[in-house]
Amino acid sequence: MLDSKNTATLIDIARNSDSPPATRVEACKLLYEISAIPAKEVIDILQETIDDFHTKSGVQVKAMALINKINNTSGTEPELRSEDIEDVKTSLMEKFVVCPNTTSEKS
Repeated sequence: MLDSKNTATLIDIARNSDSPPATRVEACKLLYEISAIPAKEVIDILQETIDDFHTKSGVQVKAMALINKINNTSGTEPELRSEDIEDVKTSLMEKFVVCPNTTSEKS
């Protein structure tokens, strides 16, 4: 498992468009495997790498294969609206936090 310093370094490498394309693809692969950044961001970085005219065809193929793997295994995460986030929080609080029922104590 990568520590936080190494994970941050990988994120910097992946996001840096000046990094060598092959290095960016490998960084994205590791970041996806450890779920360090959202799959959508990994796909965006990979697509940017593919679109770079400096990227060799072999690296482009690896990037496309990783995009395909991400789309097939997990899909992209749905975007949550703020209302949805509140509903999820409320649902989880009701499910996992037991609060004393004050109305039944007074009866």
